[in-house]
Amino acid sequence: MKKILCFALLFTLLFTSCKLLMQEDYGTVIIDLEGKGERAVGANGLPELSSASMKIEIMDSRGGSLVKYLEENEAKVFQGNFIVGSELTVRVSLFTGSAVWAGNAGLTVAEGNNTVNLKLSKNAVFFKPFGFSVIKKGSSETYDITMPEGTIKITGASLGSTDNPEFCRDGKARLYVAYKTSSAPANWKLERYNSDGSGKKEITLPPGLSTNYTVKLAYDIKKGKTYLYCTDGSSNKFYPIGEDTVLSEINGGTLQGAYIAVYNGYLFTVKTNKLYMYKINGSSLSSVGSQKSLPGVKVAGSDKSVNCRDVFIKDNKIYILFTLSSITGSPYYSLGGIIEYAYTEEGIEDRPPNQYGFTDGLAPENNIIHTPENDFYGAVQVLGFEDDNIYIADEGFNNFNTSPPPITYSHVNRLAVFNTRTGTLTFKNTDYKWFLEALVPGGKVLLLAKNTDTDKGFVYYQKNEGEYNGLSEQALIKYENVNGENRKPTDVFCYYQDEDYEHFYLLWEYKKNGNTKFAIKKYIRNTNGSYLENMSFVVTENLPDYNNYNLSVMPSAIAVCKDNSTTYLYYTYKQINTTYIKRINCYDSGASDPYTVKIDDSGGSKSFCTALAANQDGVFAAIKSVDNEATPTTYSADIRKYKHTGISDGERNYISENIPSLPVDNFRLAEISDMQVKNDILYGVSVKKTGKLNNSVTTRVFTSGKLFKIENLSSAFNSSTTIIDLWNGGTETEGFAPYRIISGSENKLIIASDGYYGNKNPSPKVQNKNKVLNFSYPYNTPDVKDTGAKFSKELDFDGSQFKWK
Repeated sequence: MKKILCFALLFTLLFTSCKLLMQEDYGTVIIDLEGKGERAVGANGLPELSSASMKIEIMDSRGGSLVKYLEENEAKVFQGNFIVGSELTVRVSLFTGSAVWAGNAGLTVAEGNNTVNLKLSKNAVFFKPFGFSVIKKGSSETYDITMPEGTIKITGASLGSTDNPEFCRDGKARLYVAYKTSSAPANWKLERYNSDGSGKKEITLPPGLSTNYTVKLAYDIKKGKTYLYCTDGSSNKFYPIGEDTVLSEINGGTLQGAYIAVYNGYLFTVKTNKLYMYKINGSSLSSVGSQKSLPGVKVAGSDKSVNCRDVFIKDNKIYILFTLSSITGSPYYSLGGIIEYAYTEEGIEDRPPNQYGFTDGLAPENNIIHTPENDFYGAVQVLGFEDDNIYIADEGFNNFNTSPPPITYSHVNRLAVFNTRTGTLTFKNTDYKWFLEALVPGGKVLLLAKNTDTDKGFVYYQKNEGEYNGLSEQALIKYENVNGENRKPTDVFCYYQDEDYEHFYLLWEYKKNGNTKFAIKKYIRNTNGSYLENMSFVVTENLPDYNNYNLSVMPSAIAVCKDNSTTYLYYTYKQINTTYIKRINCYDSGASDPYTVKIDDSGGSKSFCTALAANQDGVFAAIKSVDNEATPTTYSADIRKYKHTGISDGERNYISENIPSLPVDNFRLAEISDMQVKNDILYGVSVKKTGKLNNSVTTRVFTSGKLFKIENLSSAFNSSTTIIDLWNGGTETEGFAPYRIISGSENKLIIASDGYYGNKNPSPKVQNKNKVLNFSYPYNTPDVKDTGAKFSKELDFDGSQFKWK
């Protein structure tokens, strides 16, 4: 018994000892960027901590890790328990709209509280991309620059073909812009802006810096210094720009270069396709290693020298952006790419560089070299970088067509993302125009007009862009009589761009023996910009109603897009007290689909869908609501979003007004008349009619309009969804009234304006304002052309009343 008891006591003692040995002590680790004041909030260029988000990463030498995210307006404080003796590496990243700041610290955990002594970097370590467009306007240029946190507009710049603006951002995410002025005396200007576009600061340039000089800017992210470089080919000037914007010249010596980059105290330049490296030694420069000749690109069997457009340094790699194009002579092409060199403190490494973003040895087809979509059309500017990614502006030309002459082509404006670790590239279309573009020959526009025989609907003419008069030529699309069936085109249509072609979908009305049905025909745009009638075909000859019978009510709008792998045509119509949105499969003989959206009239108010648009994010419907069609006292226009499953994804009100007591001359109604998605942005036009029609007391009537956009289409719509008005249509006597968007062009909005102006005093005056508005990016000023086309209706005065008929 004693032996058993002793054994039990020994076992208990061993177990307790092991348990004590297995217990581990913990210490509390505290990260507090707000409490100690080691970095004053908002000082030295850092953003307000409360307006930034933060990421905390803690790595344990034992292999564990922890990641914590702190959102805006959340205290930038962290507290956690870690095993005593653990060796921790702490990394904190602070994110704003423009840039990222970071800080690192190491810590061995002790018992009790362990406060991490961590300071954020004085300078940003990553820059998010910014956008810009150089816009020709009158005798000068305007630079529209979109920073992630604000916008900058610079006017009055020179229009010279080589006068591109120069951009640079410093460690506080501030933007430096150098440009030539257009007003006399023409000269260079250098300005600095805060990351939100505010705080403009003009920097005094060295005397004698004429427009013969080329000006370049660079920022050394390792040393936190910004530099200005000026050269006229023989005289070279190199200046650090102080925080007080004072310039102190560095002796350039034999400095060679037209494009520059600076990193960790080393200056890299490119001139006449040669790459040079220098070391900055206080107030002088010294050459490092030997120069390197940039490789050419083989085009149509011969080597072509590349045109350097920008230089960027990341760690021990040099990235040179280049373009190579021919738009005036055969063969026609537009190419670009990246050349990557490695370097050490001894100089540029003597080995062949890596090359990305272009295909060497492309051969022409019919005097045209087609750039693969996964290649650059022209790599022109580094816009920012983050982790392994570099953001690059891609600008060039495609869709060359030489037959029939003259040559036509299209602009390409994309944002490229280059992964420096994997060497891969991705591209996304953008509305930014980047640098000043060469004039693109205008393509064809489908101009609609009311048939002189109103029982025959509309006619459609193929007109050269900008030429909208002279409608005597043969119409491309017009009334047909097929076996006794009267077929007339309507004014309901849409455009859709797939991977290969631009498509034009048009609604037709068919009548025979008192029966009415509606058909959809599709036309394909040729590479020279014309629409091919012989490639049109009927998508469907019987749009179904909600019971799948032939629809007998004319749809008010259509839109086409691809959902997964299926291309659908969406259409909307009003049946009694319900507005329907339905769809058909475009490539299954117009097969109907169970998709149905129903919008019922309610509360004495009637609803109508006046416009449709669609993309991969959903279907967008403009819904007009009025409380009384004959004499409304309130009206509104909303943009409603629906998923491709038919489920509502929110709405955003655009127009809302009470009009019960307005005099007849101020009576007004407005609606959204058309919408179109371009480059994942929803553009819409609205028209307002002021002055009561069909009323003998009314003395004045006129129309006006707006062009607007919504950029964030992937999120649900709500009252916070931002609608930006791009253009507000002029004075009352101009009578603008945006009616239909009549072009599917990627970089233009061409709009038929069907307006009027009428005034009884001093003598009756009626003016029908049929015009075509051509908007180029940024779509805020139209090029206005008169047209002989009559659109939907005409204003008339019968001696007593103004009528729209």
